[in-house]
Amino acid sequence: MNTSRLIITLLLLLSLLTSADAVTAQTSCCPEGYEGNWSAQFFNNRDLIGGPVLTRVDQTINFDWGAGQPHPNVAFDNFSVRWSRRLHLNAGFYNFVTIADDGVRVYLDDRLLINNWREMQGQTTVQGTFVTGGFHDIKVEYFEGQGASRIKFYWDYLRPGWLGEYWNNTSQSGTQSASIDGPNYIS
Repeated sequence: MNTSRLIITLLLLLSLLTSADAVTAQTSCCPEGYEGNWSAQFFNNRDLIGGPVLTRVDQTINFDWGAGQPHPNVAFDNFSVRWSRRLHLNAGFYNFVTIADDGVRVYLDDRLLINNWREMQGQTTVQGTFVTGGFHDIKVEYFEGQGASRIKFYWDYLRPGWLGEYWNNTSQSGTQSASIDGPNYIS
């Protein structure tokens, strides 16, 4: 009788520990309470080094600070931001899009998707990839060098249906530079 109670108690403890690990693993990208929003950390350097000078929650990443500063605690130039978020995506093809002045990197589950960590002026970058269904960690890193500062990030779900063929010229002649089978853009 005592052995049965001991086994049941051990099983209950084991199930509680396993459940706690699953919850911890599911929210590893972001501080508790940030699911559905972006956790933003601002640094007064280009390299996301040291402690953040500002931490806040953003609903979207779509900012045009011009020659100004994002917040009085953040420098006008030579600052960086790290946004992180956990979100559920349906399985399928996605385009991840950045418009940045200056540098930007985008990670999906710690896999680098976009790497434009350099000074640039309002460059748009689109990176397509297949995403499995389920929860995913997305991280966007941005730095402002000098002058105007702007960052926008979003994604579009693509569904099967079209063949995309691309050339490195406007006459669509010669060897194709890429061919993508499947996605059909929907907004």
